[in-house]
Amino acid sequence: MHADDIERAASEWLSRLDRGELSDEVRAAFDTWYAADPRHQLAFLRLQHTWQRLDRLAALRPREELRRATSLRHWARQPAWRWLTAAVLIATLSTSLRWLVPDATRPEIYSTNIGGFERIPLQDGSVLELNTQTEVSVELTARARTVRLKRGEATFKVAHDAARPFVVTVEDTAVRAVGTEFNVRRRAASIEVLVLDGKVAVGPPHTLVSRATQLPRSTPILQAGSIAIAGPRGLEIREIGAAEARRRLAWQAGMLSFDGQRLAEVAAEFSRYDRRQVIVDPALASMRIGGQFRATNLEGFVTVLERSRGVRVSIETDRIILKRGAATVESAPTR
Repeated sequence: MHADDIERAASEWLSRLDRGELSDEVRAAFDTWYAADPRHQLAFLRLQHTWQRLDRLAALRPREELRRATSLRHWARQPAWRWLTAAVLIATLSTSLRWLVPDATRPEIYSTNIGGFERIPLQDGSVLELNTQTEVSVELTARARTVRLKRGEATFKVAHDAARPFVVTVEDTAVRAVGTEFNVRRRAASIEVLVLDGKVAVGPPHTLVSRATQLPRSTPILQAGSIAIAGPRGLEIREIGAAEARRRLAWQAGMLSFDGQRLAEVAAEFSRYDRRQVIVDPALASMRIGGQFRATNLEGFVTVLERSRGVRVSIETDRIILKRGAATVESAPTR
């Protein structure tokens, strides 16, 4: 149904209900129409809010504007003009009465603290999993589902809805999906996109947020098992195995998993989950680490380094310093 037809139908239903036509048959017919399409709900609620605000204009505007608003409402109720009600009210509020209308699509904000984890089900059936120090804003409308990743890392399990693309934006990079599962991590100088199921498109927001169903042929498409890294040098796409994908997503179980990563990288990962920063002596930066560790158990990890690798550990209030010891072992990864 065209948007104008939806607005006209919403206006007619609001007018009938406002006049008290509340028989069981009318109510059943309205409930059927209201539940048939999210666009019906959005149009009706927006118009209902406008109608209610007109009733309260006396306390908010001078008498002259009140008379205009009351006259407008009387005119809109006339059968010959009823189909214009939505257009007139919306046009009126967007100009002289704009200050009355709240943002109908105000985003919802979700966030986690240091070491926190949050699982968030959305109204459309999608599920967000937020890692430590993550913040997202979510906006669901009748035409699109848009998430802005302001900081951190999140996994998105997207409910299928071909009419409403699901788009995650991070600065000048966007990821678009219809029904799939993928992970997005915002780093200091790059953005990582890992596709776990289905496929996603990666590109600039002005292209992927578009209502168009057909994307440009040049738009990169990632398949399941692919990772894309968007950084200063452009977009790099490569395949990764299932084991590597599980390692990268160990945080969903509260763990950190390593397979020969440098100690400098490992320290940076642990620092995401603790208020204390891990400072690594340059002489130890290339030490290779392997194994699984509790993400929020930083002291347990450094104890392993101290006992099995001979690393000297200095624990302070806001940082933990790792230095080379007399008998530091750098060969085999810690398990």
